[in-house]
Amino acid sequence: VMMNTFYLSDADRAAVEALKNKNRAFLWFYAPGYIDWNKGLTTNGIESLTGMNTVELPGKEQMKAILSTKSHPLAAGLAADHHFNAGAFAYPATKKMHPAEFGPRFRISDEKATIIAKFADGGGAIAAREFKNWKSVYSVVPRLDAEFLRNICKWAGVHIYTDKSMVLDANRHFIVLHRGYSGPEKVQLSLPRECSVFDACTNSLLGEKTKKLTIELPPCSTKILLLR
Repeated sequence: VMMNTFYLSDADRAAVEALKNKNRAFLWFYAPGYIDWNKGLTTNGIESLTGMNTVELPGKEQMKAILSTKSHPLAAGLAADHHFNAGAFAYPATKKMHPAEFGPRFRISDEKATIIAKFADGGGAIAAREFKNWKSVYSVVPRLDAEFLRNICKWAGVHIYTDKSMVLDANRHFIVLHRGYSGPEKVQLSLPRECSVFDACTNSLLGEKTKKLTIELPPCSTKILLLR
């Protein structure tokens, strides 16, 4: 996930290019590579990183786009009028850093890419393209919701532990689930391998040699699972 890569050194660019193989998937936001130390501000840097033709427009705008296709895996489960927005943050101290409108404006204009979402003027806002050895998702909108990010993960081949939108962290031996201030929840977990699952705090067995598990979380709780 390439979040704020507006400027990359030559060494950083080379490191990124070296990763474009083994069918790896990249997710780019807003203006990747737009700042060039020698050439100034140019969409050439965006195109070389994302692999997609991009057009720059003057002025500022509030980032609002709408889903434009239902046939791509990235649109799975989304409503036909699913919106992608990047509005201003509500906290006064952060409004200057995250304003309602910002620029420059960009449009994805690559005929070989699948346009997933469009701005009101019909220009491409989010697009996906498959190359021989890697995949690229470019979102001009700099913030994406959990449902769409989960679709990107599935398209990239990432294991999805649960379709619930909640705090989750995992490695080979542990899974941490957190509900924040939300109410009680039953979470259906899909494990990447068959194993036995224990409550790491009580050492009680929750599931034996399984890849599917239901975990009950009380309100405002954290559960730490040990995988063996």
